[in-house]
Amino acid sequence: MSHAPIDITIIGGGLTGLNCAYMLHKRMPNKTITVLEKGERVIGLTSATSTGGFRNFFQNSRPMTNLANRSIDLLAEYAAASRGTRHEFMMNQCGYIFLSAQSDQIERYKKQAEAAKDCGSGDIRYNGHPYNPADPNEDYSSENFNFELYKTYQDGIDLIDDPAVILKLVPDCVNKEVRCMFHVRKAGYLDVEGLGEHTCHEPTQTSPCDAYNFNTREFLLNILESFPNITILTDATVTAINYTIENNTRHVSSVEIRDQDGVEKEIKTRSVVMCPGPYLKQVGEMAGVDFPVINEIHGKAIISDPDGLIPPAPEAPFLFWSDPITISITPEERELIRANPERYGYLERPIGTGLHVRPLSGRDNDRAGQGRKFVGIWTYDLTFTTLTPPPFPPKLTPLYAPIVLRGLTSMIPSVSTYAQPSSPSAKHPLDLHSTRVSIYAGYYCKTSRNLPIIGPITRLGSGQRVGARVSGLFVCAAFSGFGVMNGPGLAEVLAGHVEGWVRAAEAEVPWYASEFSLERVREMDIGFGGENVKEGQL
Repeated sequence: MSHAPIDITIIGGGLTGLNCAYMLHKRMPNKTITVLEKGERVIGLTSATSTGGFRNFFQNSRPMTNLANRSIDLLAEYAAASRGTRHEFMMNQCGYIFLSAQSDQIERYKKQAEAAKDCGSGDIRYNGHPYNPADPNEDYSSENFNFELYKTYQDGIDLIDDPAVILKLVPDCVNKEVRCMFHVRKAGYLDVEGLGEHTCHEPTQTSPCDAYNFNTREFLLNILESFPNITILTDATVTAINYTIENNTRHVSSVEIRDQDGVEKEIKTRSVVMCPGPYLKQVGEMAGVDFPVINEIHGKAIISDPDGLIPPAPEAPFLFWSDPITISITPEERELIRANPERYGYLERPIGTGLHVRPLSGRDNDRAGQGRKFVGIWTYDLTFTTLTPPPFPPKLTPLYAPIVLRGLTSMIPSVSTYAQPSSPSAKHPLDLHSTRVSIYAGYYCKTSRNLPIIGPITRLGSGQRVGARVSGLFVCAAFSGFGVMNGPGLAEVLAGHVEGWVRAAEAEVPWYASEFSLERVREMDIGFGGENVKEGQL
C-alpha cells in the first residue's frame, strides 16, 4: 500500500481494543488509528459474554483496587453525561452483596473487609457503626439500625450479622436462613449496550465507535463518516507483524492481514497495540513475544423468569452466596450418579462457593426477548486451555445450566420451581434440555496473579530469553474477568504509555501502571497450579 503509515494500529476489536481507541483518540485526536478485528463484527467473542458487573473489591491487590476506583469513577462520569439524552445508559451502583447462612462466616467477612480496606476499598461499617478491629470491646449492636442512612453509602464495606436487619435490606426472594452479610458499596452492574451507545455519541463527538452496537456494519459506515481518522476493519485476520532495524532496535513498520476472501494486504504503521483477548499468545508469537497467560473457560446462564422471582433491574443488587453448595438431586438421579461415579460423583458433594445472580438490565433483557430474565454465574470448576489459538466456541460441561439453576436454590429457594428433574429415561443425572436456560461461554485470558499486562514492549523474547530491543509495540490485554468494569482505566493507562512514546517523553500514567508492565508480571509469575489461579476472582 502506498498510503502514509497509520499512526496506531490496534489488533483486536473487542471491548479492550475499542476502549483503547477511544482513550487514544481523546488524548491525541489528530493521530490516525486503525482497529483490526478478525471476526465479522466487533465485540463478537469474550466481550459479548460479559456479565456487566463492576467492583472496587480486590482484597489482596492495592494496584487493582486503585485501578477499579478510577475506572468506576470514569464510568459514573459517562453515565451522568448520558442522562437526558437518547443514549442514556443505566449504571446501577447497588453493590455486591455476599450472603451466608453460617453465623461464623462473619469472622471471615471481617478479615476480607480489613484486607480490602488496606487496599483502598473504603471504610468498614459493622451493623452500621464504624468498625475498629483493634478494639474488641466496641459496641456493634444492630439495635436502632439506621436504614435511611444505610441507603446513602457509596463507598466502603458494610458487615451485618443481624438476620432481621439483613432480610429488610435484601430482596424478599433471598433465603430466610441467611445469618450474615458483606456489602461492597462501590460495585454493581451496568447497561453494557447503553454504555457503548453513550461512548459513541457523547456531545463532544470524540468517540471512535459504538462498543456494543451489534448492528456493526451499518454502524461502521456512519462512524467512518464522522471520524475519518479512525478506521475499523472487520474480517481482518492478522498474519504478521513486521519490523525495520535501526541502531540495533527493531521498529514496528507494518502489519499483514488476510481478509474474508483470502486476500493478503499490508498496512504500514508506526505502532501496534495488541488487544487480542484470548488470542494474546498467538498474536504475541507473531510479534516475537511470549506472554505468560492461559485462557480460562467461563460461562453464564441466562434464565427466563416468567414468575418474577427476582426483582427487575435496577431494584435488585448483585447477589453472591458464600457457602459451599450441594445441589439437590432426586433418588432416580442418584442412581445414575452412582452408576457412573467417576463422571458424576462430584454432584453428591459440595460443589463450590461464589454462585452469583442478578437480573438482566434493560437493553440486555430487550435483546434477549421473551420476558424477564436473570443471569446466574458459578465458576465451580476452573478449566483452562493453553492451546494456540484457543478453540471456539469454548466447551462447557452440558451439566453447567442445571447445576447453576439448582445451585441458585440455596440462595433463592423459589427458583426450585424452575429446576426440573431429569426424565425417568434420561441418560444424564440432570435435565440438559431446559428451554428456560440459555448458556453463553467465553474465555478469561489471564496471568497467574490475575494482573493485566499493559504498556510498551521494550524487548522481544520471553522472560528467560530476552531478545532484541523493540520500539512502537504495546500491549493491553490479559484482563481476566474485569475487562468491562476496568475498561476505561485500563485504556487510560495504555493511552498514557503510547502518548509518552509518541512525544518521546516520560509516560504520564498513574502510579499503579508500573505493576501491570510485562516485566513486572513476569517477576510475579507463580504458575497456574493450585488455588493461586483464582486470585482476584469471585
